[in-house]
Amino acid sequence: MCRIIASALLTAISVMAHANPPQLLQIVREPINAGSETAYEEIESEIAAACVALKCPHPHLALETLTGQKEIWWFNFFESEEERLQVTRAYESNRPLMDVLIRNTERKSRYTGPVTDKVSRYRRDTAREARWDLLGARYVVVTLGDAAIATGGPVFEEPDGTRFAVRFFRALQEAKQFGGNGATVLRLRPAWGLPAQQLIDADRDFHASHLCDDARCEGARIGHHLQQRFWRTEDRRFVFGRRGGKLSVKVGCPVGGKCALGSE
Repeated sequence: MCRIIASALLTAISVMAHANPPQLLQIVREPINAGSETAYEEIESEIAAACVALKCPHPHLALETLTGQKEIWWFNFFESEEERLQVTRAYESNRPLMDVLIRNTERKSRYTGPVTDKVSRYRRDTAREARWDLLGARYVVVTLGDAAIATGGPVFEEPDGTRFAVRFFRALQEAKQFGGNGATVLRLRPAWGLPAQQLIDADRDFHASHLCDDARCEGARIGHHLQQRFWRTEDRRFVFGRRGGKLSVKVGCPVGGKCALGSE
């Protein structure tokens, strides 16, 4: 989802399939109130569709926790503070997108607890060869504190000095075994995020099977060259997907009417 947080003017989003850890890692965490999961999913699905239709300027990752209170995490990667500010300006200049984000963030705040938004810096000095296995990943393990350095993953430091490590895994069992006590295990939610094309190409089966996986998604048609998602709002549907590796969008299709991606 293209993201703005009510406590800030704008949360800039930029995720690329880096071969090496990014210099800056922004993590936004949204805890979902108990019993509010369905309402949250409905709003998030609408935001995801609108962000594609209104040309969200950068890709990003959406993840959900697998234990404890349900939280949605957003991973946003930057190579410098300058890049982060450039993305911020790109969002500010897209007023239709900003209007959607502001309106829906306010709606969603009724169903979430306090949202945290932190930008952490990569501590290259803590590991010689930190593993950054983002391509093909389906699960993520985040380890806090002193145990972070021993994970072999890149270590990031928050503004208050808290350190944590991030490791990516393809299999859930492997992620759980690695996580151990105190670590947070998350899974990717491709339907809510906007993964970089490199990530999709590295694991097409996974991204195709999760293209349409929430309450507002009416159905999906997925083939070798075409993937589509359908979201229903009160009076129209959003249809978007990929044809030949490129993103296509068609918006405003009447409910019950014919609606499909056009040719490119």
